[in-house]
Amino acid sequence: MLVDFAMTGPRALRDVTGLEPPDIEVVLLTHSHADHVGGIESLALMNRYIGMLTLGKKKLTIIIDENYQRVLWDYTLRGGLEWN
Repeated sequence: MLVDFAMTGPRALRDVTGLEPPDIEVVLLTHSHADHVGGIESLALMNRYIGMLTLGKKKLTIIIDENYQRVLWDYTLRGGLEWN
């Protein structure tokens, strides 16, 4: 499980832990500032197209409050993930 995932997340994840984005299955988001959720779109896409196709993984699981789910989707993730 990973808590938050910013734009620099893929590189930091690799540099600090040796893990790749498709290794992450669950993310807990704390709030919508870009330095906390800016990399979620790329993480979800990497999990879908790399993780699912090469590793047979399921979609990324994001743990958030039900009220926050709509805010995160409508204002942060919808544009890049709606058709994925």
